[in-house]
Amino acid sequence: MIVPENNGRMVRRARRRQIAGLLWVAIAIYAFSAVRAGRHAIFLPRWWRMW
Repeated sequence: MIVPENNGRMVRRARRRQIAGLLWVAIAIYAFSAVRAGRHAIFLPRWWRMW
């Protein structure tokens, strides 16, 4: 049985782990799509001269 005093701490810890997990999933999806797109689609030729 969960002790009432520790319930808030457990909820915060679970929420923090859930947020961290979602961030890792987002990073993995971004990395996969960047690798799949290729370097030429991310860094266009002469991209540094746009400014």
